[in-house]
Amino acid sequence: MTRQDNRFSDAAVDRLRAAMQAGGAPVASATPCEEFDWNVPCRFTRQAQDALKDRARMAAESISGGLSRQLRMGVGLQLSQMSLRYARDLRPEQADSHPLCFRLTVGGEGDSCGWVAISPRSAVRWVGRLLGGAIGQSEDARSLSELETSLLLHIAGVLAEGLSSAFRSEGQAPFRIARGLANPAEVLTGPDWEDYCTFSFVQSQAQDDAVEHQPASPDAKAATPVEKSEAPDGSGEAADEQADPPAQQPATEQADPALVVVLSGPVAESCIGGAAQAAGTRSAEDVRRDMTEYAKRVPVEAASVLGRAAVSMAEVIALEPGDVMLLGVSPTEPVQLTVQGQPVLAGVPVSCEGYYGLLVTEPPGAGAKAAQEQSMP
Repeated sequence: MTRQDNRFSDAAVDRLRAAMQAGGAPVASATPCEEFDWNVPCRFTRQAQDALKDRARMAAESISGGLSRQLRMGVGLQLSQMSLRYARDLRPEQADSHPLCFRLTVGGEGDSCGWVAISPRSAVRWVGRLLGGAIGQSEDARSLSELETSLLLHIAGVLAEGLSSAFRSEGQAPFRIARGLANPAEVLTGPDWEDYCTFSFVQSQAQDDAVEHQPASPDAKAATPVEKSEAPDGSGEAADEQADPPAQQPATEQADPALVVVLSGPVAESCIGGAAQAAGTRSAEDVRRDMTEYAKRVPVEAASVLGRAAVSMAEVIALEPGDVMLLGVSPTEPVQLTVQGQPVLAGVPVSCEGYYGLLVTEPPGAGAKAAQEQSMP
């Protein structure tokens, strides 16, 4: 709960927060609930998160196909991780990293909805392919020239097309890449509590070492390494004119992602449509009502303090039966009622059904004012 929710006054939020932080014995409830990490955005249900992961896997397949055609080499991207993050947590991470980022927009040069970050190593290798270079694992990350940056922008356009094919439905504007490299700080300009979805994609080692795709033609057959095919008689022997494929290592994923896509929470929610409000899930209003009802049943400790006085230890030791200690409060003044140590109400002491009680005479908030007055010299 935050103060941005204007359904509650600041005093009500403070009282509810103090009561919830104080804890207490668990209260049985018929409402289904689960433990939740408040450091993680709660926009998506588990079902909606699964839907986002499915879309991300589709995007990985579409992007891999687009890059393979453009770069004329095998590109096999796979979704390695999806996480939900607040802007406050993304800012320090982006400040420490140095990927090549492009700002994402929806439909044109409008407001940013996220960004695409390409690792420097992948950028160098992919741009090198467009320039006619061979794939080499010794190619290290380095700064790109103006020409290479321009070519990388075309590659980013392929990424946007692949993302649009997976995340955007018919009738929705596609993703676009804003021209020029961008800094994630240009996107993370909102409040700390804005939520984002991050998708990390890695490229398998075997695909990273794949040979260049050649067009299917009789002239290229002898130059293109292909897998052995069985003879027509089923003997399993390869045809004489086909070469043995080069030995490859088992596919292993790179430790660092080759591509990271970050989408704002509202845009990601629009991408999965009805999945966020699937059958069996509750609306935000229902969740708010259930949380309020649950908070009302949380046991708290209420106390009433007649008054306070500052005395020396010698005066305390000298007290005897029959002595009267003055508390510095007039009998006509209201007495504060505290909940979990926080003053909330004020009233006068009474006797009811054989017990001391407090007749509430002041509205909420008066207890805090009475406490402040009592603490004044």
